[in-house]
Amino acid sequence: MDGGLEKKLKELGLDKQGVKTFSQKEAEANEIQPNKDQPLRLFTSKIAGTSHIHDAKKLFSSLQVGESLKLQRDKENEFDWNAVLVLTNDGEKLGFLPKSDNEIASKLLEGGKSLHAEILDIEIKAKWADISIAVYLDD
Repeated sequence: MDGGLEKKLKELGLDKQGVKTFSQKEAEANEIQPNKDQPLRLFTSKIAGTSHIHDAKKLFSSLQVGESLKLQRDKENEFDWNAVLVLTNDGEKLGFLPKSDNEIASKLLEGGKSLHAEILDIEIKAKWADISIAVYLDD
């Protein structure tokens, strides 16, 4: 790669393919937002359980970075008392917030707060997807 091009990509915070790395996207997602009109970013996470989604490849290939997702409390989940579903805006199930990240979101949703997620990164594998998200408090 040309030295000048490599220097310019580095100045812009891009990798050699000209895109931000996951760690850069995650760092941006964790920055505090000064605009009070925007929802508060609570944390970043990954969607768990994507290997259990029917017709997953078709569903995951329709997703886009920056897309907003619904978060919904799943009180009937027998495996996790704090389960929080991650859904498309059309209500299609993508998976769950992982157990390690769902307690706060679960309590906020039970308390009547509105949350949503935004896709930061998607990597589609053979039978599952590695989807990084940022979780926001809307009100």
